[in-house]
Amino acid sequence: MKLRYIPAFITLLAGIITCMISIIRQNEILSSLKTLLLVLIIFYIIGLIARNILNFAMQSNNNESFSDNKEELSSVAEDDNSLEGNSESGEELEP
Repeated sequence: MKLRYIPAFITLLAGIITCMISIIRQNEILSSLKTLLLVLIIFYIIGLIARNILNFAMQSNNNESFSDNKEELSSVAEDDNSLEGNSESGEELEP
């Protein structure tokens, strides 16, 4: 879904920031590339963890809303059954 791109976005954002800092500080190319590689790996892992946390939160939220809807439907069904029981017992409801 939409969460699929979170690790890539976080990684690219960290890479851009690292490149800007390296250019401003006028670091050597080799040390800048080593730093960039390390930053990309670390922030990709952070992005994967963030995506998994968001997936878990969204799934638990969906499960809670599903159970709430299920409880709501069962209470409505019980109300309908009680109304049917009253009308079947021969009692007439006054308007």
